[in-house]
Amino acid sequence: MKLGTGDSEELLVEGFGACAGANNWSHLVYAHLGGKWRKVFEGIGDRLDTLLNRTHGLLDLARLQHGSWYESDEYVYQFDGHEYKAVRCNEVEFADWETQKEYPTPKRYPCTWDWKESER
Repeated sequence: MKLGTGDSEELLVEGFGACAGANNWSHLVYAHLGGKWRKVFEGIGDRLDTLLNRTHGLLDLARLQHGSWYESDEYVYQFDGHEYKAVRCNEVEFADWETQKEYPTPKRYPCTWDWKESER
């Protein structure tokens, strides 16, 4: 996983198999900063993607947490200079629950619960 520019080094560690439950597994990101390796991200989900925006030199991240066959929660993270912090949450729908037809493009809505409390 490439997060920085130039010759920066980052490492993504994912826990699959017995470490994963309900299609969600651990995601750990380590970065070589200031001459040593350190953990800059830890989360659980079924996907971890890089976004186009950079904050403090590293690409923003989007973590998808599987909820059901038709929806997931998406958390967006920005690097604060030391570690990634959640800055936004979206409910993402991939299909209509009643008709069971997939949407051509997933629909995103701001989360309606206190997601910041669940990220602590």
